[in-house]
Amino acid sequence: MKGILLGYSCPSSASITSFDLPYYDSNTGNYGRGWKDIYFITATTILLTTMWSVSVKYVFEPIGRRMGLGKHKAKRFGEQTWLGMYCLSMWTLGMYIWTQSEHWMDGWAFFATFMSKQLDGKLKFYILTSLAFWLSQIIVVNVEKKRSDYALYMAHHVLTVVLFWINYVYGMHDAILVVSNLMEAADVFLCSTKILQYLNWKTSGNVSFATFVVVWIVSRHVIFVRFCWIFIRGIPAEMPYGCYSGVIRQLNETGNDCHSWGRLAGPFWDAQAPVCMTPVFKSIIVVFLLLLELMCVAWSVEIVQVTMRAVRKGYSEDVRSDTEEDAYREAEKKAKVNQQ
Repeated sequence: MKGILLGYSCPSSASITSFDLPYYDSNTGNYGRGWKDIYFITATTILLTTMWSVSVKYVFEPIGRRMGLGKHKAKRFGEQTWLGMYCLSMWTLGMYIWTQSEHWMDGWAFFATFMSKQLDGKLKFYILTSLAFWLSQIIVVNVEKKRSDYALYMAHHVLTVVLFWINYVYGMHDAILVVSNLMEAADVFLCSTKILQYLNWKTSGNVSFATFVVVWIVSRHVIFVRFCWIFIRGIPAEMPYGCYSGVIRQLNETGNDCHSWGRLAGPFWDAQAPVCMTPVFKSIIVVFLLLLELMCVAWSVEIVQVTMRAVRKGYSEDVRSDTEEDAYREAEKKAKVNQQ
């Protein structure tokens, strides 16, 4: 973490550790992008995975045991506490960056920054850390005991990493900011709901769950869908098809050469290569966004089921796949008792 702070306080100094943000431009005060970003992402992925393992095992799980939770619930309590702290801190940072941007409350304005070669230091830190987090989550879901929706989790995490990386390479930084903030908003309340349920604080859990449902619907099925619609309508209306170059994007080519796969792949190998917005590239991004929304719809079905049970019973049960796992463990315990 010290290296991250040094990267901001002394941006013009030589990079000492893998945690320093690379490609600082003293002329503009912003950051470029390139292969060295992978070092930062790799180091941060290792850091986040280590922090998850250490904090859950030696900090939050013991706290859960002291609060009277069994071994299994104490572990889940620790995992959700760590995840909730991460989501809250990153969502707070993301919202701060978003509210300070020119496209806050104006979805059409964020096309002005598309295909840019440089970005602000805070935004670069946010994007690369988000990528590292989702990579660490791919590791975590394979270390944890498999849940009933493991395949959906893995598909979601891989899709998010690929979508964010493509957008980052193509200079669509603000698109990552918007999508990430919309996804994390509900996750904050999902984690708090699970924590309160593990502690059996039913009233607080119900309030948190109700808030989670509202935020989930608004962020993932209203605002996010509108964002997808703006993206579809805004290209080429707000951003013409063609190849762009320069620190501040400049349209310098609109011919048929822009549509070749070689030109589309160019930015992945050469950070200085022109980035081309074409119907094919637009379709790829739209497919990724719609797949993300379909996954949210699949989870929404489970949320509706939990909500219906909560209305009947007067309190919310565990959200998503944890309930099934807990029930399975209880059945195992009863079977062992009966055998004895």
